[in-house]
Amino acid sequence: MSKVFENCLAVFDLDGTISQTDLFSVPAHIQVMSEMGYPVKTEAEIKSTYGMVQKDYLNALIGDYSSDNAMTYLRRVTAVEQELISTEGRPFDGATEMLKELRASGIKTAICSNASYRYIKMVMDAYKMFDLFDYFQPVTKGLSKIDTLGILLEHSKAQKAVMVGDTAFDMQAAEGNNIPFIGCLYGFRPEQLTVCEHKVNSACELTEKIKTLLKD
Repeated sequence: MSKVFENCLAVFDLDGTISQTDLFSVPAHIQVMSEMGYPVKTEAEIKSTYGMVQKDYLNALIGDYSSDNAMTYLRRVTAVEQELISTEGRPFDGATEMLKELRASGIKTAICSNASYRYIKMVMDAYKMFDLFDYFQPVTKGLSKIDTLGILLEHSKAQKAVMVGDTAFDMQAAEGNNIPFIGCLYGFRPEQLTVCEHKVNSACELTEKIKTLLKD
C-alpha cells in the first residue's frame, strides 16, 4: 500500500453516483402512489427528487410532508424498495472495481448522503459494498449537506479530501468545505454540472481523477 495517499479521503454521494437508484426506487414510488390513491408521477418527476431532503421530496411527490399519510407513504415505499433492490438494484458499472482500486492505493472512502443511515445500509448490503467504505455520513435533521460533509471531514481527520457526486447539492457541499469536486455526468443531474472543472462520464474514470486531485 502506497503512503502517497495516507490520510486522504474520497467522499461519494450515493444515489446517482454509486447506486442506480431509479431501477428500484421509481417502481416502488409508482406502486405506492397507486396503492394510496395519489396522482402517479412520471419517472422523470420521481428522479428529479433524488438528493432532496425528506421534507422537499415528500412535498414534490405527494404534496404534504407533515401528515400521517406522508409517514405511511414513506414506510410503504421503504418496504417496497427493500423488496425490489435485491433483484432490480445495482451499482453503476465500474463502481465496485473503482472503490477497490482506491482502497488498495491507501485512500479511505466515505458516503455522504441526504438519505438516512437505514437507507444507506440497505443499499450497501444489497450491493455487498458495506466493507468498501470507511465512513458513512447520513442526513442530519436541520443541517445542509455542506454541514454534514463538514462533520464527516472533521471526524475522518483527513488531510486531503475530494467530493464526488451528481447534483448541485454535492458541488455546493464541496465548495462549502473547500475541497475539490468531481461531477458525475452519468448520474441524475448532468445539467447541473456544466460549470464543474472536473467531470467524468463513467464510474470507471473516477480512480485516476481522484488520485490526481489528491496528489495536487
